Amino acid sequence: MIIQEEDLTAPDVIALVTDHMNDMRTSSESYHVLDLIALQLPSMTFYTTRTEDGELQGCCALKELSPEHGEIKSMRTASAHFRKGIARQMTTILIGEAKNRSMKRLSLETGAAEKWAPQGRCMRFVDLRWVSRMVSTGRTKGVYL
Repeated sequence: MIIQEEDLTAPDVIALVTDHMNDMRTSSESYHVLDLIALQLPSMTFYTTRTEDGELQGCCALKELSPEHGEIKSMRTASAHFRKGIARQMTTILIGEAKNRSMKRLSLETGAAEKWAPQGRCMRFVDLRWVSRMVSTGRTKGVYL
């Protein structure tokens, strides 16, 4: 597995992000999905994970909300790679990057529905102390680094 910063110009990356946007818009009562333009803002760092032969496995982004606070955005695993630990490995990379930037808090906004339970399981798997609070836009989870 190769995890790297990547721009959003590769056709397979565009397709995965587009699938993510479409899924969020059609399956959520409330969504806050970022489009391709928003994922290219200076506050965003976009990552992909690929197999050794270049097949796209997933993507994610780290948004800098402030110098001390980051947020995990647009995490998506390609359907051919579900249940292979891709999201867990991307999360570990984002946590490491947040620590390298001296961030003290890393957040992840999720929905409250059962659909979002895998995100919670992934976060618990990386053995973090999570703090949850309900906000008007859904459920926000954060870890203090």
